[in-house]
Amino acid sequence: MMAVLTDARLDHKFWGEAATAVTWALNRTPQRGHALTPFEMFYGHRPDVSFMRVFGCRAWAYVPPDIRRKMDPRALPATHLGYEQTCGSGKRWDAPATVEPQTVVAGPTG
Repeated sequence: MMAVLTDARLDHKFWGEAATAVTWALNRTPQRGHALTPFEMFYGHRPDVSFMRVFGCRAWAYVPPDIRRKMDPRALPATHLGYEQTCGSGKRWDAPATVEPQTVVAGPTG
């Protein structure tokens, strides 16, 4: 977990988020000695990993039109901290509380 936190330049207080994100990713990638991922073994189909992003990358939290004014930005910068278990959207940090978690888009990987 320390390697993930160091690479993302995040504080130790995000240890739990890093552990959850790494476990989430490991469950969706093939493991040594197995042809299937743990997700495939449990659910019976391949997981969709097209939306996966690097832990700690820059993300953008969309601000709905009813909250922002005419010249306000449409999105605010945030940090990607993994994925929500219930709705599959991205978790974020640094985004204001008024921004809904379903509207977080992580930037390109790399």
